[in-house]
Amino acid sequence: MSTQYLSHKLFLLGKNVIVSQIEDSKNIFLTKIKHCQLMISISKSGETEYVLEKTNIAKSVGVQVVSFTNSLPNSLVELSQISFKVYDDIHVLDERSVISSFNSNMIQLIDIIFL
Repeated sequence: MSTQYLSHKLFLLGKNVIVSQIEDSKNIFLTKIKHCQLMISISKSGETEYVLEKTNIAKSVGVQVVSFTNSLPNSLVELSQISFKVYDDIHVLDERSVISSFNSNMIQLIDIIFL
């Protein structure tokens, strides 16, 4: 949800946006990322395997990384040049079925950054 919101917001600001999904193979992603200067990685836990994999690929070709994760120490923060820590009222990282404040806080942060 927040990924779609961010990509639409950037598109409306005139930025070229490429959204990578879990089903993109490494080769497809590598082809896409070679044309980019910046990757924005979003992971509530900061430990999502496919996000970390694609972030590592982006870094290997010299793309700068900005991440949005929770406030706990995590692998994605370590890979990022800039990391935004998004408050989440639920601290169970692998519980995706639990409703938390992460997505709504993410959207608010996006609006603040891109006013």
